[in-house]
Amino acid sequence: MRYIIKLSGSILDSRENLGELGKILNEIKITAKNENKIGLVVGGGRRSREFIEAGRMFNLSESELDKIGIALTRINAMIVIGALYDLAYPRVVKGRGGFRQEPRKIPGCFNAEKCFC
Repeated sequence: MRYIIKLSGSILDSRENLGELGKILNEIKITAKNENKIGLVVGGGRRSREFIEAGRMFNLSESELDKIGIALTRINAMIVIGALYDLAYPRVVKGRGGFRQEPRKIPGCFNAEKCFC
């Protein structure tokens, strides 16, 4: 089966929530090991909104504010990728079509067998 799961970025906003995130990721690992395909979408959370608000105070454009939100969302996604390690696609996808089918082996890569650098 295929699943799409949306993780609120707020789950990464506090240490208290990280235990809950660990439980969720363990369930995802169990589900993925049963040959299910899982797509995770991770939000930016409270920090993203706080940084966007700070940018507004300094009159940043909406385009710049969007870039800030996207950057923080990608940071959250990197944490989830790291937590899932070998079960996750090894980098944050940028837009549709961002997946590569075959890994490229890059000299010096920490995990060249599964690297998509």
